[in-house]
Amino acid sequence: MFRDNLKRLRKAAGFTQKRLGEIIGAGESTISEWESGKRAPDIERLPDIARALGDQPIELLDGDEASASVRTWDTPLVDAYAS
Repeated sequence: MFRDNLKRLRKAAGFTQKRLGEIIGAGESTISEWESGKRAPDIERLPDIARALGDQPIELLDGDEASASVRTWDTPLVDAYAS
């Protein structure tokens, strides 16, 4: 789910993978790997990614505004990344 949300939000912001990487200090290949699901960013990077995309970190992890009010950062990442 993260990978799909990242790609959707990145495109909505009008960024290429390269440009998003430049903004957050990551390589284009890293963004590509995140979007393909090969890798996931460290949780510490989520606020920076979200800020660059003009959104909330929860939108990257969940993408469901209805559940955003109940999900917290205490939710294990393994649940947030489950497909």
